[in-house]
Amino acid sequence: MKTLFYSILALSISFYSIGKETKLEQSAHVSVKASGIDRINIDAKNTKTFIEIWDKAEISIDATFYYRGEENHEKIKEFMASFEENVKAGIISNGSVVSINTYRAVPSKKKLGWGDFSIVDLAFSEDEAKLVYTIKVPASVFMDIKHSYKDLYIKGDIDDIHIEQYSGTLKLGRVKKAKLNLKYGDARILELKEADIYLHEQKIHGENWGNIKLNAKYSQLRVDNIKNLSGDGYETKYHIIDLKTLSGNYKYSRFDVYQIKQAELICFEFNLESKNIKNLKLINSKYSNYRIDTLGTLNITESFEDDYSLQSSDHIYAGSSKYGNFTIGTLKGDFTLSGFQSKVKLLLVVGQSGKIDISGKYLNVSLGLAGRNYTLASNLQYGNIKYPDALKGKFTQKGTSTIASLSTPNIGSVFYDIKVTGFEMQIELR
Repeated sequence: MKTLFYSILALSISFYSIGKETKLEQSAHVSVKASGIDRINIDAKNTKTFIEIWDKAEISIDATFYYRGEENHEKIKEFMASFEENVKAGIISNGSVVSINTYRAVPSKKKLGWGDFSIVDLAFSEDEAKLVYTIKVPASVFMDIKHSYKDLYIKGDIDDIHIEQYSGTLKLGRVKKAKLNLKYGDARILELKEADIYLHEQKIHGENWGNIKLNAKYSQLRVDNIKNLSGDGYETKYHIIDLKTLSGNYKYSRFDVYQIKQAELICFEFNLESKNIKNLKLINSKYSNYRIDTLGTLNITESFEDDYSLQSSDHIYAGSSKYGNFTIGTLKGDFTLSGFQSKVKLLLVVGQSGKIDISGKYLNVSLGLAGRNYTLASNLQYGNIKYPDALKGKFTQKGTSTIASLSTPNIGSVFYDIKVTGFEMQIELR
């Protein structure tokens, strides 16, 4: 066991009465030499905790207790008598590890039960009793922190940290690497370069984040910029301004993102709104809604009862799409769809050339092609096709079949190649 170097610099108690009420404050200071220490474990239940990263080769601990309440309270008298001893007993050094346990210094009002069996431990309220720890740690020391119910503030640049917090408030500045398990609280992290995060009924805010793996349930995330975000989301709301890449599995969740460069998703009852997405790939999407102003390329492997509202898009490649609804403002490039009982309304094709290939069953498709040159090849069973009178070529209806081979007049070498095949399809070219 490594010897602790304690320096009890201050121990003060002050009393003054207001009627039958007493105010009390007591503090103790402990310091531990940090030579050879590479890890600090902090267990701070029900403790307001302030941590500062500094450049000294020691770990400094200041514990302060504040009390306001009943004069001559038996529990408080017992607690004050052993305060310094409990603070010291909660600090253990073993080899390269220092452990700090603040719970030894937290008083309880009374226990309901009998003997050694306790049904419930009633704590003092924040107005009655408050324990505050201020800890200063060298930057080279890794921190593993367990914290609950109170504030945890860390000042300074952090290299590597693990935090598990329950029903508390967390504030961090700049962090290179972190593993966070946060529940029922509120966190603010200014800069986070790399992190593995789990959230449960948690609010979290940030500015500039890097590579983030996030598993979130019933939570809210609001971050200005994220480089890479991956993971799972369940009933969680995401608000992001600039997101480079997004991947993961999201259920009953909502994304509001100003711009995304690359996204690859599995979704269920999912909502995505964005001003600008360069590339969006949907591996499997069900019962979801997509509202995008400007979209580069959309790739859909499989979708079911999705709704797409796109103001403009370069290319759309929709594989197996069932019961879907596509509302598209303008299209610059290609559009392919293999669908079942889906609707497509494309207001206007603005590209000069490309391919439009639509196949499936029970589709309703309307394409705006004003001013575009194009060819049309269609083969429909129990279907119907409407097209401008100016088109030239062959159009035959025989029995249940509708076959067309048409083109705009004076088509030239730059045009759209349109193919339509399927069963009980309603096609309109405008």
